[in-house]
Amino acid sequence: MADVFISYSRRDTDFVKVLHQALEESNKETWIDWQGIAPTTEWWKEIEAGIEAADNFIFVISSDSVGSKYCLLEIDHAIKHNKRVIPVLRRSADMPKAISHIQRVSFLEDDPFDAAFAELVETINTDQRQKLHLAARLHDQHCPRRRKSPLRPGVGLAVERGGAVAGELGGECAGVLAGGVWGGG
Repeated sequence: MADVFISYSRRDTDFVKVLHQALEESNKETWIDWQGIAPTTEWWKEIEAGIEAADNFIFVISSDSVGSKYCLLEIDHAIKHNKRVIPVLRRSADMPKAISHIQRVSFLEDDPFDAAFAELVETINTDQRQKLHLAARLHDQHCPRRRKSPLRPGVGLAVERGGAVAGELGGECAGVLAGGVWGGG
């Protein structure tokens, strides 16, 4: 499962390559179309699967991406699958209506990249911590007899990127996480 899926216009490729590399160097697994679509595959199905498998959906805002039929379809698919949308403003443009209510991270050319990138990573990390705490609460509610975990007192699970650590959860408790937090999105 990827930490982020990046939706962008081809005209923003130079910026997206820098962003992608910085995310990878920060140990954030990134789904990007130039790596995620093999020759002869049905490219739109691959994009949909990439969105569905990612925890976060980054939309790089520019007049070109906002005007792209496919970028807008990607936003719709992300929303349909309850993905956390993180708008990244690269070039001034009107936000698509579907995400206009969401605060964006500014990566305008005059903005310091390092400061904007730190804000983006903190945003991604905050979401991962929220999922961990939600998983702990779900576990407490549905699996009270499981053994305790070092994550926090009273919580009987250990979570690793994207799911439960094998052996810690089983049967019904693993299903709570798979359907309630990590899956079904």
